[in-house]
Amino acid sequence: MSSTYPNRTDQELLHCLQQGDSAALAELMERYKGLLFTVARHIVPVEAEAEELVADFFIGLWEREEALVLHGTFKLYATISVKNAALNVLKKRRLPTAPFTAEDTEIRHLEAHDLADDALRMRELKEEIDTFMGTLPRQRKLIFDLSRFQGMRHEEIATLLHLHPKTVANQVALAVQELAKHFQLKG
Repeated sequence: MSSTYPNRTDQELLHCLQQGDSAALAELMERYKGLLFTVARHIVPVEAEAEELVADFFIGLWEREEALVLHGTFKLYATISVKNAALNVLKKRRLPTAPFTAEDTEIRHLEAHDLADDALRMRELKEEIDTFMGTLPRQRKLIFDLSRFQGMRHEEIATLLHLHPKTVANQVALAVQELAKHFQLKG
């Protein structure tokens, strides 16, 4: 499948998804459907049920009306959501879980290692973004924060701050350009 957004971060894709962009959903599905199926399949013994759980997760993400506020990575959120949905299926049906194998243990170890690496990278990235945010003019910093970290739409920010929506869009665009330059200098 040819991706429309191969270089977008998960957070950027979630923002596009909130704007009704189905290509953003397709990109998230392409990135995570395999991992999420593996998570579901380790809990639910029927392959078709595991596939359905993953599909239901992405349908729920598409139908979600409010902005998704994450306290970690999208990967972590998606994994936990599918895992909880699979456990709920087992509770409702009282089905036995699939037995653990040595391969399962190794996969869980690798996933835990990946999550630890992700957590470290996220902390480092957050520190770098905090440093960057400190360099922005006050109003641009506020607008960028409301847009990217609070999940507000440009129109909402404009109303809140008594600004024209194009002013908000321009400030966000300038902040994104400056952020890109900041990370190019660091990279």
